[in-house]
Amino acid sequence: MLAKAFDKLGWHWWASDTAISSVRHHGKDPDVGGYLRSFASADLTYWPSAIKGGARLETYARVREITVDEAGNATGAYIIKTAK
Repeated sequence: MLAKAFDKLGWHWWASDTAISSVRHHGKDPDVGGYLRSFASADLTYWPSAIKGGARLETYARVREITVDEAGNATGAYIIKTAK
């Protein structure tokens, strides 16, 4: 159902790493039965490290183009800000 909705909007979808943490990782405790915010969602696993490394999180925006270096590695993105 979610995939169909994304397809209808022309949005890309894929499986994500949103499981329960089972081991201590990057200073975050594992789930021990209802531990608050123990899920392995992007806001808890990827974004904090990325922001510390210089990434900028833009909300209410869509990516128009990914910029790459000569080796083809992503270096940034051009975005289109959208209304709330």
